[in-house]
Formats: sequence, C-alpha cells, structure tokens
Amino acid sequence: MMTSSQTPMDPACPSTGQEIRWMGLRMQVPLDWEIRRHGISPDIGSLVFVDHRTQRMEVRWQRPDKEPDLNRTLEHAMDAVRKAHPDVHISPRLPSRTGAWTGFVYDRESRVYRAVLYEKDTNVLLQTTLTLDGSREETHEFVRNLLNHLTLTEAPEKATHWRAFGIDCRVPADWVLREAVAKPMDIRLKFDCGTKRMLSKQRTTAEVRRLGMVKDWFDGDLHGFAKSRALGNHPHVLTDNTGGRDVLRVESDVGRFFFLGPLGPKDHQQLRLWHDPDINSILVLSLTNPRIARVSMEDIQVESSVDAFLSPAVLEAPRSENQPRSPQDALLDAIPVRNEAVTLEREAEGAILRAPLRQRWWMRPPFGWFFPFRDTRGFGVDAYGMEVWEACDGTRSVKGICERFAKAHAISFGEARVAVYQFLQTLTKRELIVIQVTQDPREIA
Repeated sequence: MMTSSQTPMDPACPSTGQEIRWMGLRMQVPLDWEIRRHGISPDIGSLVFVDHRTQRMEVRWQRPDKEPDLNRTLEHAMDAVRKAHPDVHISPRLPSRTGAWTGFVYDRESRVYRAVLYEKDTNVLLQTTLTLDGSREETHEFVRNLLNHLTLTEAPEKATHWRAFGIDCRVPADWVLREAVAKPMDIRLKFDCGTKRMLSKQRTTAEVRRLGMVKDWFDGDLHGFAKSRALGNHPHVLTDNTGGRDVLRVESDVGRFFFLGPLGPKDHQQLRLWHDPDINSILVLSLTNPRIARVSMEDIQVESSVDAFLSPAVLEAPRSENQPRSPQDALLDAIPVRNEAVTLEREAEGAILRAPLRQRWWMRPPFGWFFPFRDTRGFGVDAYGMEVWEACDGTRSVKGICERFAKAHAISFGEARVAVYQFLQTLTKRELIVIQVTQDPREIA
C-alpha cells in the first residue's frame, strides 16, 4: 500500500514540526532540523540532528548489561564537564515537568541539557544532549516540550515504523533495518527478515528508495522508468490506482547464474513505484524473493513524509541574538561574489565560464610569437550550476542561495546545502568567485 498522505499527528504531540520515528523512538523536532548521522544497530547507536548552523541534539540508545544507576551515570557526566570546563556552573536538575527524564544543565556559548531515561521493559538506556540558544525560559519550555514527547514506542530490534528523510514506512515486526544510505536526493532504506532458503544464500529483502528533484530529470514516462529498474529483460508491468494515483507494479525474474539459464535458481523481484509531485520525488518499493518469507507488497506500507519538505515556520529552537557566531554562521552569512574577469558563453544545456590565464614568462614575446598559447581557460556548468552562478550576484548570502535552490527544486534545505556547498567550493578553487565573510574571522567563536 502506497499513498501520499501525511501521517496524522497524535493529539498529544505538538501540532507543528516534523515527526521522526527511528529504531523504536518517536520524537517531534523543529522543521529546520535534519538528521546528520544515524545508527542502525538496535544494541547501541545514535541520531544526531543539526539545524542550518550547528548541531542541536543527539539521542543515544544503548542496551546495558544490567539496570544502570542513573545518578551515577549523571555524576560521571558532570565530572567530565567540570574537568573539560572548570569555570562552568552546572545546575544538577532539569526543568520541571519533564516526565521521567533526569539530568543537568550548564551554560557555555550555548545552553546544554543532558538527560537520561531508562526503559526497564525493553532494557534500553536513552541519553539526550541538547544545545540551544535563547533565554532560560525559552529553552526550558522547548526542552520540556521535546522531552515529554521523546518516547520509545517499540523495542529497537522489533521496530516496525520508520519515518525520516522524507520516507514513512511500516514493515512486519520480524524485519530488521540492515542499511540506511542518505545521500542528497537519493535515500535508501534496506530491510530483511532473516529468513533464507535452505542450502542457499537467497533471502527476502525489501528496499525503500526516494529519488528527488524528479521534475528536473524525469520525462513523465513512468512505465519506461519502471522497466529500467526491473531485474529481468522482460518485466511484467501492471497499473494500480492506489489513493487516486497511478502506481505501477512490476514483476520480473532473473537467473542467479547466467550459464545455467532457465534451469538454475532465480531471483524474483516485485516493484511498486509512483511519482509524488508534492515532494518532487519518485518512491520505489523493491521486494526481492518474497516467496521465501511468504510476504507480499501489502505487508509493507510506504508513504511520503511531506512535513520534511515544509518551510521552517512555527516550532523552532530558541536562538539568542547576542550569541557568538560560529564558523558555520559565518559561512552561511558569507556572500559569494563573481570574478569580474570571467566571461559567460551560454549553451543549450548550460554554459561555459571562461577565466583569463595568468601569463607565464614563456607565454610572452618573443616565445608567444612562435607558439600560440591560450589566454583563457573554460569551465563547463550545467543548468543547476547556472542557477547558482547567477545567484552569486554580490547581494545574496550562501544561506539565501541554498534557500532559493531548495525552493526552486522542491527539496529540503539540507539537500540543497550539500549541493550548493560543493559547487561553491569548486568555483572558489578555480578562482571564479570569492567568498566575502561579513565578520572578522578572529571574532568568530
């Protein structure tokens, strides 16, 4: 089952922000927070969230050998903080009304909250670190709201609901997440159930994939795209109108050993894919060898998580205007300026940027009279590169360029930032632009 509707929020949770479900955890975080690192082991791992400027939260889960002494755990953590920062004052308690969470607070450039919680039923120790800016009242209220809705709804090894990176999927209880790859505009979550065929390495696996920026490369031929993703050369394509949209279902077989031909073992694959214009993506559910575990497409539900692509609006972490700026702040506020000596030659699919070459001594007369040397060097850029190049007009900041690119291609700010950063870095190395920092780097914290 695949639909494009947004998963309803629980009335008990905040009405804004994005809901994240990972390894049995359920939480509500601001819209401008994104997952930078993610663990896939049910025994120990973490989720790290960053906003546009810095790391904001880390949630760690761990399976201890025995029930931990939370007071002792916190004492060790406070001792480590005192050793690293002797002049820091530590408040040995969290704000009131944070439920079963216990912890401490201390101030440095930002206010840091450390909280722990032990789930006895599932033997899971949760540790959360929050780094926030703003007044004490604002940050206390934000932490109180966040911790009250950060819960463990399932045992990590039996997690069935996964919601992150623009994907919302549900899998059977005995399925395990084996791989999670989050690249810009290409997200893959791979599951398997552990059941395999006797005397063989064949097993049932499922992969959920989201391909972004579809309107820039997808020609609208969903049937042709489906056939290109199938295993065999002669896939069977069916159309299924689910949720009012055309959802294609593809079935194909391919031999595991080409020299055995049709007599050898085969991998059977089922695909279900559809185009979701709301998030400018194509979602693909791939189920390989489903007969081994006796599962079907109906056992795995995939939806798009629309809230990950909304603009940050209401639920935002508090910030302080008096806070020292970090290097990340300086980079986002920096203004790219084009090299005035660079000329532009437009082409059908992009353009060529030509910059003058530095004249070496052997390129000048009299040698230059006999040997023709180039006086410019060219760099080809595609249509996406032209968007960024034209935005480097000396008035827009790096953050403004990222926001413009994200809005133009219906992608998240984090995905746009990765692409824009890499391209600006290339332009800077080739001396096509310069980056103007609006503050003396020595003043940056």
